[in-house]
Amino acid sequence: MVMKDKLKIRLKTLSYELQYLFLNYFVANIPFWFIRRRLYFMMGMKIGKNSRILMKTAVINPKGITIGSRTIINEKCYLDGRGTITIGDDVSISNFTRIITGSHDICSSDFRYITKAVNIENNVFIGSGGIILGGGYLKRGCVIAAGSVCKNCQYSEYGLYSGVPAAFVLKRKIEADYQLGDWQPWFI
Repeated sequence: MVMKDKLKIRLKTLSYELQYLFLNYFVANIPFWFIRRRLYFMMGMKIGKNSRILMKTAVINPKGITIGSRTIINEKCYLDGRGTITIGDDVSISNFTRIITGSHDICSSDFRYITKAVNIENNVFIGSGGIILGGGYLKRGCVIAAGSVCKNCQYSEYGLYSGVPAAFVLKRKIEADYQLGDWQPWFI
């Protein structure tokens, strides 16, 4: 019985590793979005109408990722769906942004593996190199400045946050939410 359990664990690990290699060394480098979209969809990711994930974005556990409509995820981002990522409509995520839901409990003697969900509501903008850690909740219209790190807490509607960790800077004074255009390039 123990041998069967070990074999199941090894097969599951092999399956996970093959999926990682396929997504991040093959799919992420396909220069046609309609092909990448179909493959992400087949792997379990939910992607809304007119959304785009540009090339060279690393994806971990696509089944745990849900993306709304008209959302743009730029090149060379990192999406860790192990703890689930929910991204709303009309979100703009700049290049080199990392959304990390998996971590380790530093208070555990064996650094126990833990996950926490990330929620990003509609009309959020994340600047280049931003890091959103597990438990982060970015509310509607929130802006995260380039290079900022969002930790396990809520970030208020229409707030601008900057720094490490991201701290409140000001409340955005805007009259209405925007809709990202219907950008449909052939490549990227």
